[in-house]
Amino acid sequence: MSERRISANAEWAERKQNPSNSNHGFTLIEILIVLVILAVVAGLITLSIHSDERGAMQREAQRLTGALEYAADRARFRHEIVGISALPEGRGWRFWMIPEDADKNVSWRAVTDDDPLAAHRLPDNLFLRPLHYAGQPLAADAIVPLLPSGRSEPYALELRSAAWSLQLNSDPLGRIFATQPEPSEAAP
Repeated sequence: MSERRISANAEWAERKQNPSNSNHGFTLIEILIVLVILAVVAGLITLSIHSDERGAMQREAQRLTGALEYAADRARFRHEIVGISALPEGRGWRFWMIPEDADKNVSWRAVTDDDPLAAHRLPDNLFLRPLHYAGQPLAADAIVPLLPSGRSEPYALELRSAAWSLQLNSDPLGRIFATQPEPSEAAP
């Protein structure tokens, strides 16, 4: 019996010193554990992608709300009409201005001297479109004006993705309210 024990110990010592001679592989349990871990990680990634799209929409809505409030303040303090429009295909937004003392023939000019009002491109999966101004529907390329008086007509803008949509609504005092993201009814 002691010879058997010695030969088992010798065999183990030889495997430890020369691992290329051993026939080690993965056990079924090890393979199953790896598959379970991969399945859990894949599930978490899927969930984070969907919630990330919603989170990105909420972050962009906050960014746009802040920019709109800043633009309304600029209109009041500089005595100019400031406007916002969606970039082509709804890929973002741009702010415009007309000085209050300009002739009637002056058209909108892009705001280029104010970083918070610089043109902004949305992430690839988000789109912006104007919905209405003063109760009237708007074209996709319409400019929504923010008046220097501080009193504006109510307007609504929509942020949309393939899965979610939310609205930014203003009241006559220029306050802006964002709705919670809701499942989209149709693709952008």
